Amino acid sequence: MKHFSTSLLVALLCAVARSHAQFEGIIESHNYVLDDRGIGQQFAMTIWVRRDMVKVKIPTVGDTPGSTVIYRHDRKLSWIINDADKTYFEVSLADRTTRREQRDQDPDKPQVERTKRSRKILGYGCEQVILKRGESETEIWGAKGLGDLASRLDSLLGQAEGDDAGTQIELLRQLGLFPLISVTRSGGKVVDSQEVTKIERRPIGAEDFVIPADYKKQASMEPGK
Repeated sequence: MKHFSTSLLVALLCAVARSHAQFEGIIESHNYVLDDRGIGQQFAMTIWVRRDMVKVKIPTVGDTPGSTVIYRHDRKLSWIINDADKTYFEVSLADRTTRREQRDQDPDKPQVERTKRSRKILGYGCEQVILKRGESETEIWGAKGLGDLASRLDSLLGQAEGDDAGTQIELLRQLGLFPLISVTRSGGKVVDSQEVTKIERRPIGAEDFVIPADYKKQASMEPGK
């Protein structure tokens, strides 16, 4: 089963302030990414958040099938679901804490530039931050008024992300920003972007975070194995 890599896309939502309140609701975003052939693809992404559960859904894009990932920290598991053939692949989250601690000590962290530019997005005051690493540059417009949402996504998704994405999470956490827009360029070309289009606080049922009873567990990410 072929996937877009969503680690950076999700991580850029996992930004970074702390709050005792807990966000529950839905986040929607519009995304752009280069596929394996170097062709730009646009797609929507929806994230559901409830207590220690998160679900991330991406629809079918071109010849890449849609995917749903459910993170269940109450069970220390995540499930990658293929709705097309009614199967799922299970991943343990038990060892993610050690990986995150190692990642936070990365000596090759991006350079951070706070430009002092500001604008409003979805009614939230945002500031512009530039993260630079080698030829790659990420422009972020981050809001400070979404501390509880940032805290929820950081705690629930942060341990599941890759090294580069995790480093960005940590840097944004230090700045207390939740990214509403992010654009990554390499060699002057946009390779990845995301814009949050909707943030809705509302109750979410636990039934949205389970695998359908007729879906079969797969031993690998490849269908039929």
